[in-house]
Formats: sequence, C-alpha cells, structure tokens
Amino acid sequence: MTSGQRLSPSAERSPTRALAEVLATVSDKTIDCGILVNAVNPGSVNTGYLNSETSDRDQSILDEIMAAFPQVRRA
Repeated sequence: MTSGQRLSPSAERSPTRALAEVLATVSDKTIDCGILVNAVNPGSVNTGYLNSETSDRDQSILDEIMAAFPQVRRA
C-alpha cells in the first residue's frame, strides 16, 4: 500500500502502516484456505484537516501539503 503517505503527517502514516502489516499477516494465515486478502489505499483524503477554516496549521503549511498532493480527494 503506497500512495505518497511518506509525505503525510505521521499521524496519518501510522494507521496506514499498521493496517498494511495486519493485512499481510491475515493474508498469510488465510491463503491456504483459498481466501485472498486485498486492500486499496485511496491516498490522501482531505477530511477537513487541510481546510484553512478548520485547521490549526498556518496557511503556508497547508499550501505546502496541498502542493505535495495535487490530487488530494477533498471531502
């Protein structure tokens, strides 16, 4: 699962990395039963944390983050 998460704030990377590890373990345990495990990482999704009205970050930082993810899905 990769989508440029290394550029995201660490609070976003940790759950993504944890989920990838759990899925790898579950996949390994279920493959012998014919069960395939897969996941899709949609990449960064702006859930409000990048909106200047709701963020506690300086606008210049928000602009820098948005520039790193030109296709951020805006919720």
